[in-house]
Amino acid sequence: MPGAPSVLAALAFTFGPPAPQVSLADVTSVPAAPGLVTMTGSSAVVGSGPLRRFAIEVERGARANPVAFADSVERTLLDPRGWTGAGRLALQRVDSGVVDLRVTLATPRTVDRLCFPLHTAGFADCFNRGRAVINIDRWTQGTVPYAGALGDYRDYLVNHEFGHGLGHGHEQCPGPGRRSFVMMQQTGTTFGCRRQPWPRASEQRLPLVPPRILVLPGTTPDDGGAAGVAFLQALGAPDRRLDVRVLAGPADLTRAALKRAAALVLLDTAVPAATVRRFERAGVGVVSLGSAAGDPSAPAVCRRRGAARVVSDGAGSLATDWTTFPHQALVAGALAWVLGLTERRPCR
Repeated sequence: MPGAPSVLAALAFTFGPPAPQVSLADVTSVPAAPGLVTMTGSSAVVGSGPLRRFAIEVERGARANPVAFADSVERTLLDPRGWTGAGRLALQRVDSGVVDLRVTLATPRTVDRLCFPLHTAGFADCFNRGRAVINIDRWTQGTVPYAGALGDYRDYLVNHEFGHGLGHGHEQCPGPGRRSFVMMQQTGTTFGCRRQPWPRASEQRLPLVPPRILVLPGTTPDDGGAAGVAFLQALGAPDRRLDVRVLAGPADLTRAALKRAAALVLLDTAVPAATVRRFERAGVGVVSLGSAAGDPSAPAVCRRRGAARVVSDGAGSLATDWTTFPHQALVAGALAWVLGLTERRPCR
């Protein structure tokens, strides 16, 4: 029965890593939201490689043709010129079940609400909390750099905001007169570059940029550090949802490591408080387990520290902790929450 430690579970860890009983895709599935209508429709899987499922939704009452919007978004995302073009990503449109990303058409006021704390000022679009949010004014009116090419601009909007959902940040103009990248902002200006509504080959070759998780395990042979590392690696392996990097010791928590980290997981090991605070100030989520969290009998605690989300839980000190469903679900939920992939707090 899931959730109960057993002799069989302990033996399973003895001969191999703890098999995840939870799915990160399930934990991070983007729920529907009030006032947004999920458009009916699905597709076959297009492309090869890790699979991401997307749904398309339109704000109720928005002055746009919702079916035409859904058809246009589906065509763009499944076009071989898009993110699936290099054969390293698969996409599928869905209208129920697990949804990795949602593409949402909304009025300016709703865009500002869905994008907060990002500043869209009733004008821009964004990606936030699993949604590629498209401003209806930009969708219907276009913008100056794409004057006379509304169809191309729509392709850019969808590919750009969806690209953020795949983990991409912004690119810079490579030089005057040169083709821009789809991940370069092109709504206000193209900075002297030529406009580019589709991912370039270099972007297609690396379609997924999963969040980097730094893991610092304990050092004693009978603690849960090794089991925790094995679980996290297995949790992130399917469909490349996490980039798990195991550190040798606290000395590896450098400023260089901080720059690319999305979350820090401390497994039964003490780290100077000042070091942890430095990560938190940079907005890096922190999950502290076992003795790293302090009292092993205390329940999980979720809190915010500035831009960072922090979860502490005393469980995880023993290898057998990692074979139980409740602990696996707690850790998967904690990671998803500190990464901003879900708003569901994992704390008991």
